[in-house]
Amino acid sequence: MTLPVSATIQLEMPNQNFLFEHIKANAKYGTDVIRLAEAKGKRVIICGSGPSLAHEHETLKQTLAHQIWAANSALPYLVKHKLPVTHGITVDMSVEMVDDPAEWLETFPVTYLCSSGVHPRLIPHLKAHNRRVRMFHSYLGIKNPEGWVAPDTWKPPQEVRAGVQVDLFRTYEMYLYQHIYPGTVQVGYGLNTVPRAICLALWMEFKEIVVFGADCACAPDAELMPTANDPNYPAWLESLKLYADGRSPAKYGPNAVMSQGIIEGRVWHTRPDMLISAGHIVDLVHRYPNIRLVGDTLPNAMLTLPDGTREDFFQKLPKLNGSGGVEGFGLNIDKPQEAASC
Repeated sequence: MTLPVSATIQLEMPNQNFLFEHIKANAKYGTDVIRLAEAKGKRVIICGSGPSLAHEHETLKQTLAHQIWAANSALPYLVKHKLPVTHGITVDMSVEMVDDPAEWLETFPVTYLCSSGVHPRLIPHLKAHNRRVRMFHSYLGIKNPEGWVAPDTWKPPQEVRAGVQVDLFRTYEMYLYQHIYPGTVQVGYGLNTVPRAICLALWMEFKEIVVFGADCACAPDAELMPTANDPNYPAWLESLKLYADGRSPAKYGPNAVMSQGIIEGRVWHTRPDMLISAGHIVDLVHRYPNIRLVGDTLPNAMLTLPDGTREDFFQKLPKLNGSGGVEGFGLNIDKPQEAASC
């Protein structure tokens, strides 16, 4: 993949100043949590909402599974197209999950898997429609409240204490998870719902995990990206297809930050969070042979790189810098010094 000018993109989580309040408010619903190995020996399909999902209807129908999870807007999409689905899953903290017709404004007779950080209006909304909600934790990495100190009597779980960086787990976020919820899992791979759903499925010990719609990018081979200062940029952005239902990245605004890359002659366009997630999904596939990706997606394109170039390619991928930023994200811009933080 070739990338244009390198810059640092600062990521911001939805409602990031209120996420501790989200966790606390949702605790009252945390009686039904995901348990370790509860799906041992079963098969699960996880559907992201990427554009490739629209081309895999028949494959999805023919793939056998005990459960079919739909991430975020993939849920209404599957229902609309009369495709099988048993669960909705989200780690999204935004209020759009409640209010947006493309997300979970309308509810369906499935089990909803929600992380403890979702917007506090979401679970009451689902409960008001008599939907079953099961909970788990999704790592947020937010700073401790000013002045908070972990109690001396509090120790992380044994499996954490066996690690090297114990202090990383002595956070207020982890303290809340352990003290106001029943025991469950905290997932943390990737920045979007699909890679975290894969982690949840691994913890539940599904023997086979088949992933559809994990594009982590727009539909490939679109027109080349204009510079960010080009007056045609908003129209180009609108022309891209980021979701199976046809929506474009323009939903994030007419100047949404995108990057263009080329893998084996094919052009891909993606966002910073999705590019990080693509790399994490590929890493999960390398680590766990029971994960299979379906479709014309960016992670699958990464997996087909020749042996001689794969290692160098992954070393050059943008990475999180530990403070909410993505280092080395390529931008197609006229004045790189003006895009050091976006």
